Amino acid sequence: MAFPQLNKEKFVVLLNDWHSHSVYDPGSIAVQLAECGLKVCVSEDKKTLFIESMQISVAEPEWGDPGISPLSILCAVYELTTGGRPESRMTGQGFRYRDISKKLAKHWGITGNDA
Repeated sequence: MAFPQLNKEKFVVLLNDWHSHSVYDPGSIAVQLAECGLKVCVSEDKKTLFIESMQISVAEPEWGDPGISPLSILCAVYELTTGGRPESRMTGQGFRYRDISKKLAKHWGITGNDA
């Protein structure tokens, strides 16, 4: 699926700004994603984020408030973009996040420091 309205460069910068081990408030994430051009909404109970046709539930962190994982967002956009699930041989969450992020940027033809 293509995202003609998506500002891909802005989305890649956003991916790089997020911390892979953190979770974020669904409302705040929805605003940031909408600013990139994605169609997003948050459920009334604020426990689910919808990106296009994908549903992402909040994650329960070890401590702190529940929120949306950037890795879940990345994987959803990757799958919607490429039609396949993201694959990575990296074992750590941060390494896996960065690897998939770079693969998505490469798929979009984005290279350099922002990828």
